[in-house]
Amino acid sequence: MLRKKLTHYDVLGVQEDANLDEIRKAFRRQAIIWHPDRNRIPGAHERICAINAAYEMLSDEASRRRYDVILQIRRRFQSKGKIMN
Repeated sequence: MLRKKLTHYDVLGVQEDANLDEIRKAFRRQAIIWHPDRNRIPGAHERICAINAAYEMLSDEASRRRYDVILQIRRRFQSKGKIMN
């Protein structure tokens, strides 16, 4: 069974057209929930690392534009039946 690879937008729980303020609020909300000092669930450290990486990518306008292009290319390959990680 194939699992859908989460995008940075999925990790933060925002839509792809979210503005910077929405991204910042989502990051803070997720960071509070998943910070290893507050959350002892196994995998919390990995989750906060993914949250930090997502915020770092999406909070920078140039990085976000490049990431969006990569997502479009990935989706185009997936729609043609080719698998691309």
